[in-house]
Amino acid sequence: MNSRVPSEPARRRRRAPRPAPGPASFLTASWTSEAACAAADPGLFFPEDFRSPATEAKAICAGCPVRPECLQYSLDAGEEFGVWGGLTEKERRSLLRARKRQPGNARPRGSDVA
Repeated sequence: MNSRVPSEPARRRRRAPRPAPGPASFLTASWTSEAACAAADPGLFFPEDFRSPATEAKAICAGCPVRPECLQYSLDAGEEFGVWGGLTEKERRSLLRARKRQPGNARPRGSDVA
């Protein structure tokens, strides 16, 4: 039996696991009951052909009172498919890339400093 004391790097604190984003957190979000898409066909927001412009879904999103919350949810949750907050998956990836390129976005993770 080895009774050595672990070296300094081995004693690092472990981060608490974050809750996984996804359907469960979406269903508990308070803004979802006000979403314009609540009564719409979900197939409009998840078209079979990923190259589809999703015109109908975007039209519904355009008048939605919780569009910003929906978009932020999709970015936070890493939603890879469908129309969220009026943007397709390709448009959201482009938005994320543009945000990363903006000056001041290189702050450390978990920093409370704006």
